[in-house]
Amino acid sequence: MDTKAKAWTLLSTDVALLALIGGIDHLEEIYPKSFEALPIVTYTETNKRTVTWYDNRPKAYESTIQIDVWSYTNTSAIEEELENLFGGVLYSLDFSQDVPNTDDSIKHRVMRFRRAFTPDDLD
Repeated sequence: MDTKAKAWTLLSTDVALLALIGGIDHLEEIYPKSFEALPIVTYTETNKRTVTWYDNRPKAYESTIQIDVWSYTNTSAIEEELENLFGGVLYSLDFSQDVPNTDDSIKHRVMRFRRAFTPDDLD
């Protein structure tokens, strides 16, 4: 069950998000390769755990996807689109916070979305 791949598909096909960040080249895994062309949205799966077993086999999982928004300006519009995007596929926003930065020119927001999945959810 590749919930991280599902998150990539969700992010990389959302036209509104891609318009806000300047295209798919501004969507990266884990950490920005460069800070020269912001905004950038990074993503990773920070937690995936089994929540239900049946006949000694995992039957349900919980996944937490972390999204980081990096921008020179306010991140609110991107945050709102991410909440709508993930909320639309039953993720709950579990955590959202500005990250203190010694470089005041870069705004950094971290968001964590959580959802439980069964095998039928990922068909």
